[in-house]
Amino acid sequence: MAFIDGKEENYAFKSRMEEKNPPPPKQVPKTAPVVSRSNSNMKKQPKAQNKGKGKAQAKKPYIQRYRIPEIQQDAMENVLQMARTMMELHEKEEARL
Repeated sequence: MAFIDGKEENYAFKSRMEEKNPPPPKQVPKTAPVVSRSNSNMKKQPKAQNKGKGKAQAKKPYIQRYRIPEIQQDAMENVLQMARTMMELHEKEEARL
């Protein structure tokens, strides 16, 4: 402890208290100021027109809530077809014996 001007101060205690209770963070405004990007000195560039170059829309895999996408449907059909083929081969093998 140190005595300064007749007052007793504990510098180690003060620094520990400051570590435990840091000052509250500065309040940041919720919305940032909007920066204007318009420049009156610049000329506007003409937009390229896409005449005759329409893009086809991608298929939406989930049109209904629980619909299986086409790729998965095709894969499942391939697996089932393979299983049927293997069963037929197994039956032919049994019939041959």
